[in-house]
Amino acid sequence: MLRRLGQVYTGVERTYKTAIMALVLLVLVGVGYGGYLAYGKIAGVLGIFKDSYGRGAGVVMVCAGGEDQDGALCYPKCKDGYRGAGPVCWQACPAGYRDDGAFCAKPEPYGRGAGYAWQFGDAINDVGMFRRCEAASGGGNCEKDGAIVYPKCRGGFHAVGCCVCSPDCPAGMPDAGVSCTKASYGRTAGTPLHACPTGQEKDGALCYPTCKPKYKGVGPMCWET
Repeated sequence: MLRRLGQVYTGVERTYKTAIMALVLLVLVGVGYGGYLAYGKIAGVLGIFKDSYGRGAGVVMVCAGGEDQDGALCYPKCKDGYRGAGPVCWQACPAGYRDDGAFCAKPEPYGRGAGYAWQFGDAINDVGMFRRCEAASGGGNCEKDGAIVYPKCRGGFHAVGCCVCSPDCPAGMPDAGVSCTKASYGRTAGTPLHACPTGQEKDGALCYPTCKPKYKGVGPMCWET
C-alpha cells in the first residue's frame, strides 16, 4: 500500500514539474516575442531597418535638350542650315555637293561645245552666228564670248572662260573654283556631359532610374524614407 502511494506521489510530482517548466517556457517565449516587436518598432523609428531595392548599375550622363553631343562634350545645337563639328557650326552643303570640311565640292561642270564662229557668206555683223546658235539652242539662249557665239549655260551654272559651265555656289558661299567655301560660326567651347535621360536622376557621375514614391535613391539602391 505504501509503495503504491509512493508511486502516485512520484507521478504527481513529475506532472507538476513538467507543467511548471512548460509555463516557464511560455513566459520566456512571450517575453522574447514582445521584446522582438518592441525592438522592431524602435528600430523602425530610428531608421535602423529600412526596406530597399536595387535600381541597376547606372548609366553615364548625356546632353540636355537643345544640345548636341560631340565626344564627351555638349554644345548648343546649330541653327537651321548648319551642322556642328566640335565648337564650330559649318554651313551645310546642298544636295549633289560633296562635303569637304570647310568646303563643298561642286558637281561636275560641262562643256558648251566649240561654239558658232563667223562663216564665209555671213554679214559683217554677228547675225549669222546667232542665227545658227539659236536654231540649235532656242531663241535668246546664246551669247558671244570673244569672237565666237556659244549656247548660254543652263540654270544653276555659269560660264568659266569660253567653253565651260561651272555649277553656281549657294547664296552666301564664296566661289573657290571647283568648290564653294562654307560660312561658319562658333558655338562655345562646350560643357561636360551633365544631364540624365528622361525618367532618371543624377547621383554622382551616373544616372539611375528614379525611385518609386516614398523611396530615396542612394547610388544603385532605393531606400525607404
